[in-house]
Amino acid sequence: MLGWSEEKYMSAQNQIESKQIVLVVEDDLDTQLVFRDVVGLAGAECAVASSVAEACSAIQEQEVSLVLLDWRLGKQSGSEFLKSCRETHPLLPVIVITGAPADVQNIGADAFLAGADGFLLKPITVGVLQPLIKRWLKRYSATGKPLSPTREQEIVSLKDAKRIYVKQVVQVLGGNISLAAEKLGVNRHTVAGLVKPEE
Repeated sequence: MLGWSEEKYMSAQNQIESKQIVLVVEDDLDTQLVFRDVVGLAGAECAVASSVAEACSAIQEQEVSLVLLDWRLGKQSGSEFLKSCRETHPLLPVIVITGAPADVQNIGADAFLAGADGFLLKPITVGVLQPLIKRWLKRYSATGKPLSPTREQEIVSLKDAKRIYVKQVVQVLGGNISLAAEKLGVNRHTVAGLVKPEE
């Protein structure tokens, strides 16, 4: 055992076995390799899915702690995976990633409305992605359960859920309340009432 004591060896084994899994849902092979490296640098294990079907199978078969989801998977959309994921794993954090800057506002709004926890635009630097992965993994155990009750409270509180998502949509749309209202299919005053600071 390389001169290690049994205690040190068992400690190292436990660390390896308890590594959290980050699922990368991405159909581009080069991007998969980059994400795999960054996930490794963040101290996690990387699983890869190239399609919505593979991603849905992965979260059923493995104890995934975080999903990095490409919004456009060939002819499929990340929204298909998010819909399924939210039904089976409502607390699993999903970060949506897109390389379509021309349509970023609509994609961002759609992603948050579908239940995404975060949104990033390609190209993404290691300096941005690595700390983001670490931050989310700190909040979640290897079983996908939150380490703190914050996220769970946000999800299960119906009163707060609408406010949270509407605020995220308005933020993605550059603070444009009228555009957010149009996107959400409600009147402007409803959106304004939800995003105003609580007294």
